Amino acid sequence: MPTFLVERYLPGMPPDGIRAGVARTRDAADAMRAQGLEVRHRATLVVAEDDLCLCRFTASSATLVEQACRRTASPYARTPPAAP
Repeated sequence: MPTFLVERYLPGMPPDGIRAGVARTRDAADAMRAQGLEVRHRATLVVAEDDLCLCRFTASSATLVEQACRRTASPYARTPPAAP
């Protein structure tokens, strides 16, 4: 299954806020998977110095990853494909 990154810039967001947002997005992906949609949150990397959060997903399309983000109103800049 293809791998995608969710690129987020979260200036001023405290670590607890970032963790909560990642958990909501992961939960949304889990709910979508329970509905038969192929999307799964795999990992998150936070670069606090750059206000950057990267979430790695596997999904049948970038559209499903974006849908998981939109379900939780989580901001994201883009969802480029990534190496597995």
